[in-house]
Amino acid sequence: MSRLALFALLLLGAGAVTALALAFVPPPPGGIDAPRLVHLVALLAFLGAGILLAVRSRPGLVLRHALIWLAVFALLVAGYAIFARKALPIPSGPGEVVRLAQGRLAS
Repeated sequence: MSRLALFALLLLGAGAVTALALAFVPPPPGGIDAPRLVHLVALLAFLGAGILLAVRSRPGLVLRHALIWLAVFALLVAGYAIFARKALPIPSGPGEVVRLAQGRLAS
């Protein structure tokens, strides 16, 4: 596959993602910010091209780095979940009932 075909495929993918985002994500209250949208599409195209070139040259190294970043992200999410759970209201005495945000009762 030639580089021109890969670039066209990348642009087509970025356009499809943008079209899906515009179709299914409601616009912000102030309307669509066109310069921001252009900036995000350009950023997506450049990141996608960089990843594509890296995968073509060294797929094993890219996969290893992607798995490391996935593990870092999973640890951050797990840490947030643990600390968010500690922030829930705790009943101060026996028999006291506290209504939690999800509607459950803790006693």
